[in-house]
Amino acid sequence: MDETPQWYVLRDLSRPNAKLSAFEKLTGRGVRCFTPMVKKPIERRGKHGWKDVPYMRDLLFAHSTRDVLDPFMRPGLKLQYRYIYGGFMEPMTVREADMERFILAVTSSVSSKYYRPEEITPAMRNRRIRIIGGPLHGYEGSLVTVRGTTVKRLLVELPMLLAAAVEVEPDSYNSCKRKNSAINFLRHTSFLYLCLHEDRMRFGIGKPENFVFVCLCAHLSLSLLLYIMTWRNGV
Repeated sequence: MDETPQWYVLRDLSRPNAKLSAFEKLTGRGVRCFTPMVKKPIERRGKHGWKDVPYMRDLLFAHSTRDVLDPFMRPGLKLQYRYIYGGFMEPMTVREADMERFILAVTSSVSSKYYRPEEITPAMRNRRIRIIGGPLHGYEGSLVTVRGTTVKRLLVELPMLLAAAVEVEPDSYNSCKRKNSAINFLRHTSFLYLCLHEDRMRFGIGKPENFVFVCLCAHLSLSLLLYIMTWRNGV
């Protein structure tokens, strides 16, 4: 078994009123964990205040190895791996660089607004910017603006899992030129096309061999377009 620590995506099934959450159990054993937190208004003994609670109760990231984490996955311990869809019991992981960048972004921001993947709209990715200076220097992402406010936010994503819009100063970024808009459009179109054929196959409308052929064509089309765009840009 690979002993290299990775960021594993876990599912915390413990009750909200449990004495110890999965986060506390793992960190108590020296495992580095992360879960996005938001502030929730509470009332205690007639006084109003705020409490930090997980944005998604069952979402937890743990940086460790399978040898360390597997004992926590025993039945009854209320903790599970999240598995890759379509894979054979393969735990879901996040790239080291992507996870560290996400943690850095949300911890260095005064306030972060989180989004589930289905809440991200094309309009939120309409303008690309590059951060200048600060802990996120050089990072490129989408600028999210909220109507009626002057707050500017940078969209930082963990693909298919979570996104966070973190505050940025108006003079701390530059606009990026959209050189590869054609590639992004074809990627998005191909993804929707594959999802459509997957649904057709699941409901017995399409044949598995046709789905394999569609996947092959989409991959070849993306590869060809990427080669052409790279050649035109002289990269």
